[in-house]
Amino acid sequence: LSSIFVCPDCPEPEFDHRSLFDRLEEQKRKRELDYEEAHKLKNMIKGLDDEEVEFLDLVDRSKLEEERRTSAEDAREIKDFRNAVASLQERHIEELINTEIRTKPALPNQSGRSSQTRLLAGAVVRKPPADVAPPGSADKSRTSPGTFTLPGSYLMF
Repeated sequence: LSSIFVCPDCPEPEFDHRSLFDRLEEQKRKRELDYEEAHKLKNMIKGLDDEEVEFLDLVDRSKLEEERRTSAEDAREIKDFRNAVASLQERHIEELINTEIRTKPALPNQSGRSSQTRLLAGAVVRKPPADVAPPGSADKSRTSPGTFTLPGSYLMF
């Protein structure tokens, strides 16, 4: 009796009351379903007849033609866009050049220093005689009526 082990917590296995034939039939159906499922894809593949091949070839050619058409249209639109951008840039550059040409004559008269140097270019600078007093106390008799004096030098206009 020690060779038989009985587990008090283990449930007893369920007993199938069906006949042996029914149980074997069920196992056979399960195996057939598994086999069909495994070979289902293999059974779906079949050879194509000539009409199907022609139809698929026609569909493939039409797709390729549509892709070529769209790519050619895209390339044409991109080319047109680039040409339009280039012409706009050229016009903009021409306008900038024209505005710079129009504003160039006004540039030389902008600085006060350059006009002052032009005015002073014709002035004659004379050295004061050694016996002359400081520039603030200069005689009116020494300067001619067309000259005026600046501190530190005599300028004539």
